[in-house]
Amino acid sequence: MAWITPKTNWASGEFFTYADYNRITGNIDHLYDAYNTNVGYIDKPYNFTTKTASDYLFDTGYNEVHDALMYLYNTSGASFAHDPLINKDEYSMPWTSAELNNIENMCLEFLYLFDYPVVIGNTIIFPATWATISGNTITIANTYGVSIDDNTLIIPERP
Repeated sequence: MAWITPKTNWASGEFFTYADYNRITGNIDHLYDAYNTNVGYIDKPYNFTTKTASDYLFDTGYNEVHDALMYLYNTSGASFAHDPLINKDEYSMPWTSAELNNIENMCLEFLYLFDYPVVIGNTIIFPATWATISGNTITIANTYGVSIDDNTLIIPERP
């Protein structure tokens, strides 16, 4: 799935459409694919179906999005700075603007893991633009402020 820029400025009273649902679920699929390509394989808990204008979006769609995002975060060991997602009770639609902003920001935040070095367990994952490997040699692009001091790899904080 191709990444589509999330909408992170939802306001009260805006309408959530099937196209929004498809963007969010497509982005979640993209995140799983990126994780599986760059880090290691994890299952997807759901296979999202593309919605059309004639589909009504029930709370089950939110709960699938919720479960897929939480599984991705919990399985990868990643953390996020946004409010925790809540499970919706049956027939508790529509999603609030705060919930939509939270979901879309969580997707965006997880995508950033692939733009900056991330530590997962005992492994440091470097984006391809940061480091190259040739044999037993890792070459780190110095344009990112990475340095070695007293045999310790120093990675600057994320801007």
